[in-house]
Amino acid sequence: MSTQCAAQFCTSNYSYEKIDTRQGLSHNIVLSLLQDSEGLLWIGTYNGLCMYNGTKLTRMQNVLGESDQNVVNAIESIFEDKEKNIWIGTRYGLVSRYTKKELRFYVYPNIINTAITGFFQDKKGTIWVTNDKGMIGCITKDKINFYPIAVDENILSMVEKNDDSLILVCAVKSYAFSKLNKTASIMHYNGESPYDYNSAIATRGADIFTINQKGCNLINIKENTLKTIIPTPSFFRSPSHQKIALSNSIIYYTDGVIMSAYTLQGKHISSFSINELDQKNNTDINTMLSDNSGIVWLGTNNGLLKIDKYKYQFDKYASNGISKYITHDYVRSIYTDKQGNLWIGMRNGAVNKLCYNRLNNQYRFSGSYLLHYCNKNLSEYTVNCFLQLRNGKLLVGGQQGVSCLKINSNIFTKYLPDSISTRIDEVWCLYEDANGNIWIGCNNLGLFIYNPMSKRVYHYIHSSDKNTITGNSIWNIYESKNGYIWLGTSNGLCFTQQPCKVQNLSFKQCILKDTKPIQVWSIVEDRDSNLWIGTTGNGLYSVSLNTSKINHFNNLVNNVVASVFFDKKGTIWVSTVNGLYHYDKQINLIDRFGEQDGLQSSDFNFKAYSIAANDKVFLGTKSGIVSFSPDSIKVRNYNSVPVYITSLKISGVDSSRAISQHNSINLSYKQNTINIGFTIVDFSKPETHTYRYKLEGFQKKWTYTSADQPYANYTNIPPGKYKFLLEGSVNGNDWNAQSQFLFIDIHPALWQRPIFWFALGIATVTAVSIFVYNRIKYIVKKEREKNKIQLEIATLELNALQAQMNPHFIFNTLNAIQHYIINHDEIAANNYLSRFARLMRLFLESSKNKYTYLQAEIELNKLYISLERLRFEDKFDYSVSIDHKINVNSIKIPSMLIQPFIENAIKHGLVYKQTKGALKLSFFISDDQEYILCEIDDNGIGRENSKQLHNKNKKNNTYTSRGMQLIRERVDAYNFIEKRKIKIDIIDKHYPEEGTLIKLKIPVS
Repeated sequence: MSTQCAAQFCTSNYSYEKIDTRQGLSHNIVLSLLQDSEGLLWIGTYNGLCMYNGTKLTRMQNVLGESDQNVVNAIESIFEDKEKNIWIGTRYGLVSRYTKKELRFYVYPNIINTAITGFFQDKKGTIWVTNDKGMIGCITKDKINFYPIAVDENILSMVEKNDDSLILVCAVKSYAFSKLNKTASIMHYNGESPYDYNSAIATRGADIFTINQKGCNLINIKENTLKTIIPTPSFFRSPSHQKIALSNSIIYYTDGVIMSAYTLQGKHISSFSINELDQKNNTDINTMLSDNSGIVWLGTNNGLLKIDKYKYQFDKYASNGISKYITHDYVRSIYTDKQGNLWIGMRNGAVNKLCYNRLNNQYRFSGSYLLHYCNKNLSEYTVNCFLQLRNGKLLVGGQQGVSCLKINSNIFTKYLPDSISTRIDEVWCLYEDANGNIWIGCNNLGLFIYNPMSKRVYHYIHSSDKNTITGNSIWNIYESKNGYIWLGTSNGLCFTQQPCKVQNLSFKQCILKDTKPIQVWSIVEDRDSNLWIGTTGNGLYSVSLNTSKINHFNNLVNNVVASVFFDKKGTIWVSTVNGLYHYDKQINLIDRFGEQDGLQSSDFNFKAYSIAANDKVFLGTKSGIVSFSPDSIKVRNYNSVPVYITSLKISGVDSSRAISQHNSINLSYKQNTINIGFTIVDFSKPETHTYRYKLEGFQKKWTYTSADQPYANYTNIPPGKYKFLLEGSVNGNDWNAQSQFLFIDIHPALWQRPIFWFALGIATVTAVSIFVYNRIKYIVKKEREKNKIQLEIATLELNALQAQMNPHFIFNTLNAIQHYIINHDEIAANNYLSRFARLMRLFLESSKNKYTYLQAEIELNKLYISLERLRFEDKFDYSVSIDHKINVNSIKIPSMLIQPFIENAIKHGLVYKQTKGALKLSFFISDDQEYILCEIDDNGIGRENSKQLHNKNKKNNTYTSRGMQLIRERVDAYNFIEKRKIKIDIIDKHYPEEGTLIKLKIPVS
């Protein structure tokens, strides 16, 4: 087995990452390591304790209380109990317990000044502690009781055998310790007592792996047996340098220079050089840990070394390599010849040959070759492509044209005749067809086809003819299984059939995209007769040779494709200028590999790849060669990687303790500025960690942030209930990491609470209502007082108007009597006087009241009309009609309202008529019984003729009648007082009719 390991360990080299004081480690001497249940890495150094979450290294404060600054904080052991408390043991006997809920340390008194070497928690929950003087202690409440077991022996590890006893592995012997009697007895395995252990580690199954001079041993506690499962490899240093670690059923066994991986049964998996470039620098390992993801951590005197096996799936060939060496790093082309040798073309015109050793399945540098050009600087030339002809000759193409390897030499000489070679340079691809013709693709010069037999060359360039090549830069020439020859050009893809003759070839274009020209560099065919086309800027295309269907794949992180190839399983590998992609088209899964995954470089050169005789893939970069076996590449599973909220600042004050105990916080309205820190506990690729978060209730969309800024800031958050959601992605693409949340309740101030605004609203409404009520009350009062005064004024005015009308009527009547007396008409005068007396009585009764019965009003107006008719000597006839629906004895109307209109009809209309006139007085009642409708209809001369006569007589008559003016003022006063209004319509009748029609609408009282 030792021989196998010696041969195998050269297959890969582990180039480690290092964490020391420059990254914030408290001391470069690392003494102890622990990965807790949350995945966090605890690092015990010679000068304190650090906690590492993958992106941030935190030095823990007050680990040993007040004595933290006064003693050497050499942390010898770290342990996590079932309650997730972290126990710390120091070199000088101090024990400290860190509680995550309170984020603080509790220190136990120092009883014995010896190094605390380990902790153990039994099934009952009791914490046991050991030291390097062969003593075991039991921690009860706030003190530790120690019991001697083996004098001056370092206790390396312990497990629980049963409820009563513990098994202790010391530096020399093993012991069984009785928890009841506090006594110990020596353990014997296979009839002997093992001795001289260097280190020991317990498994979850209560077995113990130990290391001594024999190698790695397994102590089976249940069967009480000891077996050496891994003999010490011959190339290992002494056991004092050896350490082991367990992770996911794998044993990692190292001496500080070489690391080997084994199964739990001792079967060898692989061996590696920790650092190929520094093999002579022996590393003294103080402690070793393999974490949950398989990363191995080595605590040394020079810092903490991190070795990730996933980063070493890719071999590296470079100019500074030892076992994997090439002369130059800028690799332009790679080619596997028929003998299985690898040919490497460099940018400076050099060529390297790597020979395949079937014994160790490795490629090693075997020689360097030169391009022979007289009086020229080779650094100006590149080797872009290779081609081995059927006759065994090896051609190279590059900036210098086409060259051929000279037999039994290390020189490539000119291949083409001088007459032809001067026309051909910047060669990017070579191809030999079935007839032995050499197809040469050049940059900007088109396609040349050279016949070695006839020494003739045929030249094809792009033109307007649709049957020509699509572009003058030919990057790739590929023959598909159906016999077609495909050209990848600077302007897309074209093809032609395998020709019998190479003159007058016709090409057809394969249109991949209707937009700008596509640069096609890579062409390869899969098992299902699909061509896969790699482009620069447009990603990947597939072309079915059976159906001509074209599919476009542009979901790569970088669409500048350098090369495309298939592994033995038929899955696709794509190298780009920004990483290597593995695409499983059956499950539509893409895995990306970059420099953080162990690649020599993520920037691959175009077409610089080859699949070697051992099925390994070789890819050329600007920093050397990347080599790997596709079947052995494993992708880390990130589905169970946790993401944690690590810190909380509220208004600038550290409040992390609040979230260590609960997943919710309650804040006041003033605490509305929040900073939340978080991390993904993954140590494989911390620089690629990506986070997204949102505060539900405050924002709708996710906010994304990188590993450089793993925190969320919120300011001026209004009061309310919120939920902070956090998700993490290890690689920035897959959001499979476990999510976290935090409930935040910001309580509003009194003036921000709904009840406050409700109460304030009620108070405001009440105050406004009271104010409005008092205002309205005041306005109404003032209005009522005003209306009362106006009513009194209107009443007085109405009485005054009525008082003015009375003498006006009497005056007119006495004039009539005077007329009769002067004319000596005593009978007429007596008759008139008698009627006048009756009229005066009715008038006096009406003048006392505002309202009078309709019967009295009609009788008064009849007497008045009869007197006027008598006075004017029967110049007109009159009639009075009353609607039978009217009860004249029960209806009241304003008194003396109708008489002035009758007076005007007689005086200004009828008396001036040359013929006998007519006056008609009619009374109706409205449908709603609310109004009396009175019509006064005369056939006099009309108002216009009466006005003209009045103007003629005005100069001779100083008296002015105020009857109508008084009645208008009286109507206005009445309408102001009463709700129901008197309406007056005066209608002038026109030819052939004469006179005036007056309509009165009088409210019934």
